[in-house]
Amino acid sequence: MFARFSLFAIVTALGAIGFSWAQTAECSKGNIAVEFPTGMSCQEIATAYQISLKDLESANTGVDCENLSSGGVLCIPVTCNGYKVQGGDTCTSIEDKNGITPLAFQLSNPEIDALCNNLTPGEVK
Repeated sequence: MFARFSLFAIVTALGAIGFSWAQTAECSKGNIAVEFPTGMSCQEIATAYQISLKDLESANTGVDCENLSSGGVLCIPVTCNGYKVQGGDTCTSIEDKNGITPLAFQLSNPEIDALCNNLTPGEVK
């Protein structure tokens, strides 16, 4: 037999383990979903992406920037269409070519390993 749980009990349990509704929210067109590490503030995330705090908050209605106690997903307004990796590129060269911070590159590309050894020419980052 399956146990029956009320919606209230499920929502309460998810809140107790630090689940954030932003983790499942889809971003509107012109924004990308980015997972951020535990302990980062909205201001730190905005600074990393070189956007204003106001723009970050506008892209994430309902998110309490004063209370980001656990890692999760935020929508980041983007102004580029990506970068096609060239032979010989490194994470640093891509960051420099695109005028982005290392943190913004890392957060936008979590699949890239810490040593940046898995860039493949032709991929779009």
